[in-house]
Amino acid sequence: MRTPQNILEGLGFAANSALGLGRGLKAEIQTCIAEKVEQKFKQMNFVRREEYEELRLMVEKLRQDQENNKTEQ
Repeated sequence: MRTPQNILEGLGFAANSALGLGRGLKAEIQTCIAEKVEQKFKQMNFVRREEYEELRLMVEKLRQDQENNKTEQ
């Protein structure tokens, strides 16, 4: 590591180091948050799209059958 020749160079070096540290910290925080969100989603009981579509089609068919039965009576 080289020693700064004047105050401005030293301040520039410190600011550059702080920015690098800030970027690294930001990336670490983003990774940590993404992992936590993923864990929470895995714990929740969500319905897969395929299951939803299958159930929707079944309900639609039942409604249609019910309407047909009403008209037949």
